[in-house]
Amino acid sequence: MVAPESHARPLSWYTKLLYGLGISSRAEPLLDEAEHMADPALLGIAASHVLAVSNWTTDMMRRGVPPGERSQRHLLLIEDDAVMTEEGVAALQRSLRHLDPCYDMVGLDSKANYCTLQRWQDRLSQLLLPASWRSSPHLVRARVVFSRTTALLFSYKGAVRLLSNAPVTREVDLWYRDLATEGLFNVFVSCPTVIGSQNLPSVKRRA
Repeated sequence: MVAPESHARPLSWYTKLLYGLGISSRAEPLLDEAEHMADPALLGIAASHVLAVSNWTTDMMRRGVPPGERSQRHLLLIEDDAVMTEEGVAALQRSLRHLDPCYDMVGLDSKANYCTLQRWQDRLSQLLLPASWRSSPHLVRARVVFSRTTALLFSYKGAVRLLSNAPVTREVDLWYRDLATEGLFNVFVSCPTVIGSQNLPSVKRRA
């Protein structure tokens, strides 16, 4: 599930360029080469994500869920500081009707910078379309920047693709980002935010 950086899949020239230019921030390795933990909290988050996805896919296979039915199921992962409201649950139900068929993962706790363009599109649609025709929330493709894991939605295809790219060797949110940058993982974010965050200091880095 997790391993030192030496076990990671080699990065493409494009991802290396983004690192070199400082566009993609450097990710914290989970383990050093002696397999000592760099940060127990980061390791725990990464391991829990992969374990949850693995258990979900394995359970469906064990119970004999047909492949066609698996593709209609979704896995929701939420962290301990997620804020669930009735409005958020309703928005999540609406988002399931508008998922891109190619999606692997959807971030449900998007930041405002993802949604600036979407707000302009909304204003235009308000002038041209009846309210009943507008889909909400919207899904925006994330290709280079992604660093939110408070609430994530996975497709079965996305779960299989995640496991095929294991082990996780760095902070899991930035590991997702690198997979998306390299075209190995189709990541979207919801606009507006579906599930909020209390921003609890759950990860404490060592000095």
